[in-house]
Order: sequence, then C-alpha cells, then structure tokens
Amino acid sequence: MGYTSHVSQRVARAKSALARLYRFRDLATGLKLHLVKALVLPILSYPPVPLHALSRTAISRLQKVQNSALRFAFGTRWDDFTTSASLHEAASLPALNVRLHEMATKVWERMEDEGWDQYRELQALHEETPDRQHAWFPRSLLQLQEGQPEPRYRNFIPASSCHHSTCELRNAMLTGRGPATYRETRDEDQGDDGAADQRRQGTSGTCQD
Repeated sequence: MGYTSHVSQRVARAKSALARLYRFRDLATGLKLHLVKALVLPILSYPPVPLHALSRTAISRLQKVQNSALRFAFGTRWDDFTTSASLHEAASLPALNVRLHEMATKVWERMEDEGWDQYRELQALHEETPDRQHAWFPRSLLQLQEGQPEPRYRNFIPASSCHHSTCELRNAMLTGRGPATYRETRDEDQGDDGAADQRRQGTSGTCQD
C-alpha cells in the first residue's frame, strides 16, 4: 500500500470515528475533547514514521479531520469565525505536522537508545546519501534534519495561484500572522514541495482550503 492510500485510509477511519461521537454532542466540552483525543487523533497519527515526512498536501488532509474534531469538541460552527489555531491553543494541542514531528523524533531516539540493529542499518544507509530523497517514498531521517516545522492548521495557497489580496489576507488569518508578517515568510513556507503539491492536485489558479 502506497502512502497516498494509507492517508486516504486514515482519513476515512478518523471521519468514521468522529461521526460516531456526534451522538454525544451534548456532553461537556472537556468530555468531548477527551473522547476526540482518545478515539480520533490516534488514527490520524499512526504511524508517525514516515507519516511526518509526507507532503504538505497529505498532512493537510489529516489536519482537516483534526480541525473538524476540535470544532465538534468545542461546539463551534463555521460561521463562528473561530480559527483552527485558536481551537488548538484552547485544547493544548499542537498542529498535526508538529505532533507527528515530535512523535517521530521520539521513535528514532528510542531505537537509538535501545540499540536496535535496524536503527544502525538505517542510519548507515542515511549517511551514504544524506541529502538525496528516496525516489518514491519520503525519508524520515532526512526530514527530521530540517528541525521542527512551523505549525500548519490549514492548506496554504501557492503564491502563483493568488491573483488578488483576498488570498493573502485569508492565509494570514489562518496562520495567525499579520498580513505583513505573512508576506515576509510566504516564499519560505511555500517551497518546492508546495509547487509539487499544486501540480498533483491540479489546483492552479484556485483558492481552496
């Protein structure tokens, strides 16, 4: 099974788990949040290696389900204009890309501390080609070298697709940055993989979540 199929499977299972929780919509927020963290979020983060190294598009599909789960827990509607970033802050929960990075780091540290033979073999392979990405699957150790990522709560719109100020303002709001700060960091955020994601989705010239 390729990682794209795995992500689709994770999304479907997490949505199904979340749907089963809607019968408890009248529970207190704390109880609903506990149910979400116990029954939905683990589905989205398994396995952290190599899930953390997938493309922004792939992780954003998982992040959208996490956003929906938090909106259920806090009882917010789309017209409440509550940002996903504020919901994560209220839940004391990092964005999924950050949480996957932290979990993957712990996995590799445990393998090293316990002296796994597999860890030594993978580390040796990594040192042979430290800067080259795998042809068809993302390399976890290579991704971890880049350090902890900036939290991403929703999809970014590639700069090449933004033909008006609405796109820029929307991205600034969703990232929790001011418009000026967003403009300064937009190019860095987008990177080469953002352009690749756009080509794979066929979303050129559009604004979407």
